[in-house]
Amino acid sequence: MGVRLLVQSDGDRAASQSVRTTAPTLIVPVHAGIAQLQLGAEQHLVDRSSWVLVPAGTRAVVQAKSPVTHTLLLSLSVGLRTAVVRAYGGEIQLTRFDRYVTEVQIMARTNWVNELAHRYLFERAVCKKRDNVATAFLEMELVKEVYFLCHERYTERERASVVEQKTTLAERAVAIVEAHLFEADIVQRLQRGCGASPSSLLRTFKRELGHSPLTYIRARRLDESLLLLKSKRYAVGEVATMVGYKNFAAFSQAFRARFDMKPSEVTAAAR
Repeated sequence: MGVRLLVQSDGDRAASQSVRTTAPTLIVPVHAGIAQLQLGAEQHLVDRSSWVLVPAGTRAVVQAKSPVTHTLLLSLSVGLRTAVVRAYGGEIQLTRFDRYVTEVQIMARTNWVNELAHRYLFERAVCKKRDNVATAFLEMELVKEVYFLCHERYTERERASVVEQKTTLAERAVAIVEAHLFEADIVQRLQRGCGASPSSLLRTFKRELGHSPLTYIRARRLDESLLLLKSKRYAVGEVATMVGYKNFAAFSQAFRARFDMKPSEVTAAAR
């Protein structure tokens, strides 16, 4: 699989780059950037929710629309498509695949595609690897996903993108806890942000996380207190206040119950 990474800024002369594809090519923005793709008279905005397949022989103009845009270009050789067809037997049809890659395809960026693209970029650009076990697996998975995402579009079973997929109540709750971990009104924020009753939150936390919301929050605060103590930037009393304990003795007791050591032992070991 041929690979090229465009790094562009919307404020410099290289903000717009013209690319001529010699094989069907995937255009995948990585990180949080947004790119504008000009394909003849067609114009598409491509971001972390999508990726685009363009046919061989296409002249594509890729323009940065974010302060910095990283766009990954991955070309799909005939040999690679044939290898995927062989590996998946009757599940993937080469004639159908060949038809899909002759048209512009704008596809949802699923979680799996997102992980594959970032890992492949890491292997090729950072580790400087190619034709090893890791890159071979990633290439096969990316090509397989291209086929099935295209096929699902044609059979009207298109999957949701990574930004459209619904999160569970537990995931939303944990995200709110992490964002407001040290705030006094965290429980009220949790109820408002999740749009759930106290009883629903209690059941969800117990089932998914094994603790009540308050127990989970206290444990997470103590986790952070350990890191703060290890940083050697704060005294034990300061850390106790930072993680929501007004009483030093109560903090010391809770810390010892969780980690089987005194806070002062952590600071002594960190010196």
